[in-house]
Amino acid sequence: MKYTHSITSYRATLLLTLFFLFSCDNKEAQQIPIGKVTKGTFYIDLYEEGEIEAVNSINILSPDISWRYGNLKITQIVRDGKEVAKGDTLVIFDPSEVERAIVEAEGQLEISQAELEKMKAQHESDLEDLNVEYEVTRISYEISKIRVESAVYESEIAKREIELNLEQAKISLDRAKEQIENRIKVQEEEIRQQNFGIERNRQRLEEGYKTLELLVLTSPSPGIAIIGENWSTGNKFQVGDQCWSGMPLILLPDLSSLKTTAKINEVDISKIAKGQQVEIKPDAFSDSTFTGKVISVANLA
Repeated sequence: MKYTHSITSYRATLLLTLFFLFSCDNKEAQQIPIGKVTKGTFYIDLYEEGEIEAVNSINILSPDISWRYGNLKITQIVRDGKEVAKGDTLVIFDPSEVERAIVEAEGQLEISQAELEKMKAQHESDLEDLNVEYEVTRISYEISKIRVESAVYESEIAKREIELNLEQAKISLDRAKEQIENRIKVQEEEIRQQNFGIERNRQRLEEGYKTLELLVLTSPSPGIAIIGENWSTGNKFQVGDQCWSGMPLILLPDLSSLKTTAKINEVDISKIAKGQQVEIKPDAFSDSTFTGKVISVANLA
């Protein structure tokens, strides 16, 4: 918004002496008008143009979302210059990619949970088979022990054969026990990996729902919505435009305190001082005049 302002620079005494010489013919007497000198205030006004902006403002940025959801596409945006209240909707982005990701995450979560239940059932079946084998081996070992105890009157060769059978049964029993222990460790790791996959799918699902909420931008405070410029097109953002995460979309200025920056010609800069009163006339309200004061003067380069 453009404005003009005038600055009272100093007071001076203006002495005006006006001489008017009227040529008449030689026979007529010359008449010299005389004025009275008075003391008053001498004003020097400087008129400059500038842009009015709020001292404090809030930048509404596009949401920070995962690359998995692609670029953000605007499907609804507030009218430029509209007065908004806290909580009013400013921008809505296309949710189709996020909704698709949510459906996929829900499907993957259901599949991984079903696979976990299937895995647990298979593990239980495998352990039952190993326990059966272990029990058979244990019984064989016990039988071998009984034979050794009963081989008191057997020949040395027969005794040695029975003892070897016992040793072999003991080895088989230890191996069966070890197989069960190893299988349990493997199953625990498989369950851990499957639970990790389930948790990953659950996190993606939660992320999808949170991202869906981020696709609706609301006003954090009352103000005037000023739509920002799309760097790609050079125009203000509009429906159908795409943007990346973190791009400034809308400015919400606090209109209770405004400021402006004006460029003063270097020959006039010495006439400007901090604290001087300023009159501001916005183009949009040409019949209105607002007052302010100079808060800073930049140094010459």
